Amino acid sequence: DAQEFSRLNERFHRILSDSCPNAHLLDMVARGWTRLAHLRSSTFGFVPERALASTDEHDRIVQLIESDADAREVEMAVREHRLATPQAYLQKTHNESANRKEQS
Repeated sequence: DAQEFSRLNERFHRILSDSCPNAHLLDMVARGWTRLAHLRSSTFGFVPERALASTDEHDRIVQLIESDADAREVEMAVREHRLATPQAYLQKTHNESANRKEQS
């Protein structure tokens, strides 16, 4: 269920970010979640396998945090995670467009 996954995904991310002491940054994160909410839920519906990959990435990020990994390593894992969903969406869109062209 893409909608439920999107809700739980946001909850996971907010649990991680809510302890941030920077109110300006928290406001930016909240506005970003609101602005991109439809895109996230539609992406997980369009690319359902992305939800499982996203969950694996969440596990890795939590493991890094729990193991007190270097901040740069955590940051890189988060950046890769952040970019993976739009990349998966674009890849699927590209593949479907190529398939339509082949069928024409």
